[in-house]
Amino acid sequence: MSEAFIYIWDKFVRFFHWSLTTVFALLYCSANYEYDDIHFLLAYLLVLLLVGRIMWGFIAPGHAHFSSFIYPLSETLLYLKALVTGNTQRYLGHNPAGALMIFAFFLLLALMTVTGFIMLTWGEYEGPFWAIGIDFTNTTAETCRQIHETCTNLLLTLIAFHLMGVALSSFKHRENLVSAMWHGKKKNKCKNSA
Repeated sequence: MSEAFIYIWDKFVRFFHWSLTTVFALLYCSANYEYDDIHFLLAYLLVLLLVGRIMWGFIAPGHAHFSSFIYPLSETLLYLKALVTGNTQRYLGHNPAGALMIFAFFLLLALMTVTGFIMLTWGEYEGPFWAIGIDFTNTTAETCRQIHETCTNLLLTLIAFHLMGVALSSFKHRENLVSAMWHGKKKNKCKNSA
């Protein structure tokens, strides 16, 4: 079985991954310690990162392109079932569980951003919605606050599952996925490489 290294994650994907990790951690800390101005600035940075990654997902080559990790429901269900038995197939790019996680992250981060900007407009008379003249009621702002907090808690849960999945997959397939996301390369094991 050949084990030459193959370039999987391009520079932008790696930059996005580690930047998003850092920005989310800082957003969480700034919210908990009530550094509102920093929190708001980080939210704008989060929007830039998300928009950049979504655009890159449509134009990037290889494993960064969304089409490379959109799997049929049947394949995703088979992979999730295999996770339970511990008999998962190795993928060079994102596996079906990882792909689900990415799209869940994007959805929750987008929801958090929109609800955060709605609360910013309502409470501080600032932000993109305020700039275009949209105002919100107390009820809408309170609903958005609850959604924002729920999304945060869901994201923290998904991050824990993501880290467990990375550790499990690294152990199972004898490869360091954290290192691969740092330098962009994985072993090109011919067997079960999809």
